[in-house]
Amino acid sequence: MYRIHPPNRSRAPLEPSRRPRYVARMQTVVIPLAISADQWLPYYRGQVKSVRATALDGRRVQFPARVLQKYVTPDGVLGVFRVRFDAHNRFVDIELLGGPKGPGGRLA
Repeated sequence: MYRIHPPNRSRAPLEPSRRPRYVARMQTVVIPLAISADQWLPYYRGQVKSVRATALDGRRVQFPARVLQKYVTPDGVLGVFRVRFDAHNRFVDIELLGGPKGPGGRLA
């Protein structure tokens, strides 16, 4: 947790190399998804707006269902995805790491 302190005017300012750096970092999670075509219908119809999933490291995440639209196949949404969130835990982007391969939808 970051604390904001009032400036201490009695001391000289810190040199640039010694100033504390507060860098907002992006969160990245890897998520395997297997949503069948039948399960995808409520998303397609707009009845469901977000997807909740468990990442490989155990974290639970939620992101907009619309971002998966380009990955929908006749079998549904199958694959392993990298999802990035900003420092405020807002969705940034999604990337397919591995998807269905051949009949049976085995993951690559």
